[in-house]
Amino acid sequence: MKKFFRDLVPLVGICLVAALLLAVFNLITEGPIAENALRAAQETRTRLLSAAATFEQVELDEGSAMDSCYEGFDANGESVGYVVETTVGGYAGEIVVTVGLDADNVITGINVGGDNFSETAGLGAKAKEASFTDQFIGESVPLTLAKGTTGLQDGVIDAISGATITSTAVNGGVNSAGKFVMDMSGEGASPNTASVQGFAGPVAVTLSLDDAGAITEITIGDAFFNETPGYGAGALEESFQAQFIGKVPPLTLADIDQIAGATITSNAVVNAVNQVQAQLSGAAPVSAPAEEIAPVPAAGENAKTGSAQGFAGPVAVAVDMDDNGAITAITIGDASFAETAGFGAKAQDDAFKTQFIGKTLPLTMDDIDAITGATITSKAVVEALNAAGGFAAETPAETVAVPAASADAKKASAKGFAGNVAVAVDLDANNAITAITIGDDSFAETAGFGAKALEDAFKAQFIGKTLPLTAADIDGIAGATITTNAVVEALNATVTTTEAPAEEAAPAAAVEGEVFNASAQGFAGPVAVEVTVADGKIAAIKIGDAQFAETPGFGAKALEEDFQKQFIGKSLPLTSADIDGIAGATITTNAVIEALNAAAPAAAEEAATGTVYTASAQGFAGPVAVEVTLDDANVITAVKIGDDQFAETPGFGASALEDSFQNQFIGKSLPLTAGDIDGIAGATITTNAVIEALNAAVPAAEETAGETVKNGSAQGFAGPVAVEVTVDASNTISAIKIGNDQFAETAGFGAKALEEDFQKQFIGKTLPLTVADIDAIAGATITTNAVIEALNAAE
Repeated sequence: MKKFFRDLVPLVGICLVAALLLAVFNLITEGPIAENALRAAQETRTRLLSAAATFEQVELDEGSAMDSCYEGFDANGESVGYVVETTVGGYAGEIVVTVGLDADNVITGINVGGDNFSETAGLGAKAKEASFTDQFIGESVPLTLAKGTTGLQDGVIDAISGATITSTAVNGGVNSAGKFVMDMSGEGASPNTASVQGFAGPVAVTLSLDDAGAITEITIGDAFFNETPGYGAGALEESFQAQFIGKVPPLTLADIDQIAGATITSNAVVNAVNQVQAQLSGAAPVSAPAEEIAPVPAAGENAKTGSAQGFAGPVAVAVDMDDNGAITAITIGDASFAETAGFGAKAQDDAFKTQFIGKTLPLTMDDIDAITGATITSKAVVEALNAAGGFAAETPAETVAVPAASADAKKASAKGFAGNVAVAVDLDANNAITAITIGDDSFAETAGFGAKALEDAFKAQFIGKTLPLTAADIDGIAGATITTNAVVEALNATVTTTEAPAEEAAPAAAVEGEVFNASAQGFAGPVAVEVTVADGKIAAIKIGDAQFAETPGFGAKALEEDFQKQFIGKSLPLTSADIDGIAGATITTNAVIEALNAAAPAAAEEAATGTVYTASAQGFAGPVAVEVTLDDANVITAVKIGDDQFAETPGFGASALEDSFQNQFIGKSLPLTAGDIDGIAGATITTNAVIEALNAAVPAAEETAGETVKNGSAQGFAGPVAVEVTVDASNTISAIKIGNDQFAETAGFGAKALEEDFQKQFIGKTLPLTVADIDAIAGATITTNAVIEALNAAE
């Protein structure tokens, strides 16, 4: 103990000195930093309203959606316009939009960005570029957002291809800023029209609101309306528009009856309504989340087919078309499809395929929303579709060699799969890559996989991109994620600078509970965890020790607070589905989970409470005994499989003795079925014996008295949603089962109603319920409402 305090004193002294130096440094730099920020803001205002010689800040009313407003004056003191700043929500976060307007409310300049700007590189990030922002100059609000309509006519802004959400956000910010100035300067009515990108083009909405904010008149569509006949075109029908009368925006999709088969159009109408309401009220625009995506019909036996080279192999397509040549069904990919998982493989997702329904061939890239990080795959789909329609591809351009980095290039390297991966890059003033070389004499990545990093087809995509990058910004090499990540990490290292160390935070309060330690093999070495468990849940966690060596920028993110804090409150054991893994560091993520689960048996034994039961069932080679601890609700808190008679086959049924198999039962309620667990591969008989023994552990006579099983059903998104619910005399739910053989809700959305995490939240709640009583399924409002409606109707 004396040695501990002797060692502690100099460490505390160092920390105090470091903190003092940081405080002094902050005092020295605080003034210049603030002065530079003011100067930068002044320069921006001058650039956006060049006629102004001076500016005066305008006081904003409470509740205004604007961040700031400055009135500009010329050399004679005459007002020449305003510069207004507002913050809107984009695709990946906040976007600050600053707009200059002259005395006639004509836009003189626009700046897009902000400290938290994080739109996707190569897509939404283009909102900062002059090619997009220059369109606004000389225009007056309200402005219409369209797609692929450059130079079509005044008042129309061409959306960024593949980034309609970002484009819509910026356009909405400009319209809101213009409305604010019009109201403030008494120029008359605020803009009551807004436009949002629909399925096939802009969907404009014009509204009138009464004093209570309710809709009294609505018009949907303008000269640019191009939604699909029989689907999105239903937005023009009186029966659809009439339902909005009397409603008070902002709205969500749950507030209206959507157009069958036209979720995107319906969503565009709702978002345009909300944008008009924001323009009229001065509130921040509210976006309605997209509802479930209906399954896209697959092409039939007589479909037209085509194929084009993707990133990792051929991309085949098959399409059915109507008499007008519009696509009615589509299949992307065949047995040879090999695009990168998480990137090009998204071409097979309904979220990507649905946009092609109703479109007429031939297509260009401007006609679709490309897959982020998978431009090559997206182009291959378009090219293959055109080939299927009989439209010959253009003569391919001669391959242009990627310029190699110069002798003065910036250089760095990172650990790849088989050794270090070196890079050298030339950068312009904005850190955009102008030339690149990958690999040096020590490059040893696997031929046919990581070695593809040396090819121009891979290197070409980096030209023009701005550092730093993430894995999502590029098309990774199929089967060579480690090499791909090494290239990205090395590139980022060429522009990384060392920051001053942050002041140490005050020590956190001690967390009570039992502490357990474990370790698992990560990507570059062992990954240790120290976990504190209280009341069966993780109360504190520390990842890493002196041997931690995971890759900086990837696996090393396991040490960051944002990653670790998501474990707090969760119960062991865990699966990868229970957490947000580290992008590009699956091996490290899995090592953390494996280490935590290795601590689970000890933690479970410590936390286990309840009554112990034993039972046995016939396995493959003999009896399989179980000893299970159950709480009052028959939830398993501890389990032990096997006794001295256990004789199941080594390597197969004997796996039932392993912690990884037994841990999955913790937290589950009896009785179980084979579908409730991950069975042992090649040992179905043993697996079933375990389940049978567990179910036999508690006699049926112990079922809770006074409970009633009720059934109900309601219409969901794709069909009926049935429920079977057990309630006591006070209608409190003790058990629930959602779905039957007619259940057909969308995979990845409404189908989540079948998952245990969704269903268990109903236990203990009393009927009737409302949506506010539960955590709804994201993107599946209709399914969620159907479950509640079915429960309330259960008899």
